[in-house]
Order: sequence, then structure tokens, then C-alpha cells
Amino acid sequence: MLFLYYRLSSILDLMSYLS
Repeated sequence: MLFLYYRLSSILDLMSYLS
């Protein structure tokens, strides 16, 4: 569960960085 949360936050951070 924690791993999935980490993956999700990582993706969101990447998206915000790209946009």
C-alpha cells in the first residue's frame, strides 16, 4: 500500500514538473 502511494506521488510530482 505504501509503495503504491509512493508511486502515485512520484507520478504526480513528475506530471507537475513537466507541465
